[in-house]
Amino acid sequence: MSGSRRLKRVDQLIREEIAKAIQKDLSDPRLGFVTVLGAKTRPDLSQTVVRVSVMGNLDQREASLAALRSAEGYLRNLIKPHLRLRFIPEIHFELDDTFDRLERVSELLAEGVREEPAGE
Repeated sequence: MSGSRRLKRVDQLIREEIAKAIQKDLSDPRLGFVTVLGAKTRPDLSQTVVRVSVMGNLDQREASLAALRSAEGYLRNLIKPHLRLRFIPEIHFELDDTFDRLERVSELLAEGVREEPAGE
């Protein structure tokens, strides 16, 4: 139980520190409006996957993701002093498509309502 609580605290701290570092310390022109949604650290603390959402079209999202991925090592070093861990996990970014899927479901539901025959 305490191990899972520890992992949750590590995830939360990494998410917060990565979000601060992106906002304050990254100046890559490819970087758009990025929101850090969450972090999931492996139980052995070797790797953390950071889920991000990026505003914009597909090209802008891919460019922002490429900028984040190229800065993974830099961001890892930036957050290192703020984490009380012997080993700092490798940071990996992935796009979170939850909002895209939600939008698609809403569109499908709206189409279904429009296509429903009158009188039913």
